[in-house]
Amino acid sequence: MEYYIERLENELKKIMDFWLHYMLWKDNATLYPAVSINNMPDREASMGSLFLSRVMYGASAACRALNTQSYKILADMAFKTLYEKFRNPAGGFYWARSSNNQLIHDIENTNMAQAFVLYGLSEYVQLTGNPIVEGEMKKLQLFITNNITDKTNGGFLDGYSADWKQSQNFNKALATHLHLMEAFVKQYQFTGDKHLAAQIGGLIEIIADRFIDSSHTQCFHRLTPDWGPLPDFNWAGHNAEVGWLLTWASYTIKNEHLHQRCSKIAKSLTEKVIEQAFDKSYGGVFNDLKEGQPTEDHKIWWPQAEAALACMNAYICTKDKTFLSYGLRLIEYIENTFSDPASGEWYSTVSREGRPIESEPKVHFWKSLYHNVRYCIEMRNMVKSLVK
Repeated sequence: MEYYIERLENELKKIMDFWLHYMLWKDNATLYPAVSINNMPDREASMGSLFLSRVMYGASAACRALNTQSYKILADMAFKTLYEKFRNPAGGFYWARSSNNQLIHDIENTNMAQAFVLYGLSEYVQLTGNPIVEGEMKKLQLFITNNITDKTNGGFLDGYSADWKQSQNFNKALATHLHLMEAFVKQYQFTGDKHLAAQIGGLIEIIADRFIDSSHTQCFHRLTPDWGPLPDFNWAGHNAEVGWLLTWASYTIKNEHLHQRCSKIAKSLTEKVIEQAFDKSYGGVFNDLKEGQPTEDHKIWWPQAEAALACMNAYICTKDKTFLSYGLRLIEYIENTFSDPASGEWYSTVSREGRPIESEPKVHFWKSLYHNVRYCIEMRNMVKSLVK
């Protein structure tokens, strides 16, 4: 198993070295918003706060995991760009800007971006120890708690305008709740605040009770403000991700009751991902499912990372070697299929047989330093726990 620790560290270095080599422009003063599969920059693509916050997280986390300052320039640049170009005077951060600097608002996903900025700040402050960053982290956490909390039905609301006015489109999103939980856990690791631990516990229960079906086989993505159903879809990537993140969060706050509950949920969700989404002919996992069957003829980068983590987490929880087998197979699949052997980073999409889809950029609005960096770090941590 020690063999995999070294391989995961090398994979992380390859990803980060790609970003240092291909993602900086204007004398290293800013980041490209997108890069093609052939590593050609696209200066005309839109830049988002989600993208930048993931760079801040990924570069900071990689520095801490590899005990280096080499990638700090990326985190510094992301922080600077966020606060110079994306800070909303009404609070929080704007969703995106076009290449000609026009604001872009996404009513459904803006609050997910707030969660990711908080997540990025919570990792960045652990790298820098900067009191300014710590202050901004606390300020954003307070803004989120005070402004998007549903004081009637609990949880957090999505559907605000860019100036945080109420709309007719309020709903509750899995992504907002899941990634706020993740951000609060990062904050808790830094501060040790017991009140934050209680808030995390509450979010774990909301996700477990509201956003997962009663048989623990799939997640719901959007609900009405009073937790009613909305038209939905079934993504294997999110089913895998939710299970292991709930387990990680409950373990971090040392809530044994919640941890046991989350471990059972994660086991069930992961079993269903293996059953329904794993490609037994070519390896890897499909993402979009309908009536328990894949609807796609290709595979996307991030569900591979989440499924691998889910399998390894399920093995740690259950000691069932079936999960370990699938986890190790996915490590091999990612390295052999998604990781670009020439220049680093992962391809966005491959065919079912594993050929990179050349029309898909390697880095883009939704693909930044998050899923693959977190995979390398957290999978390494899980493997390390098994060899102690």
